[in-house]
Amino acid sequence: MVFKLDRRLVPEEDPARVEASLRDAIVRALQRNAPAVFSEPIPVTGTPLYTDVRLYSERGIPPAISGAGPRSLRESNAKRADEHVRVEDLRGATKAIARTLLDLLLDDVDVAG
Repeated sequence: MVFKLDRRLVPEEDPARVEASLRDAIVRALQRNAPAVFSEPIPVTGTPLYTDVRLYSERGIPPAISGAGPRSLRESNAKRADEHVRVEDLRGATKAIARTLLDLLLDDVDVAG
């Protein structure tokens, strides 16, 4: 999945502050919508996995990934021939992201920086 955002700046704005505000708004919206779909809180956590997101990090681009699926590596059979995700988890993640995008488009999100 790719999420592109074009947020223009005026000269008086601090780009780092604007970016931080945008990231915060996105995380807050996801944290609000994911529990509504999955009926449980979804924490912001890290998982020691090998993904291509490292390529962004190596070039100084702060990475963030989100995924659908089991709550543990063992449950998903990660990195094995039968690695899988439940269709219902994929549907739920898609709904949470769709609700988040709708919130970001409709809400008065403070991203003034």
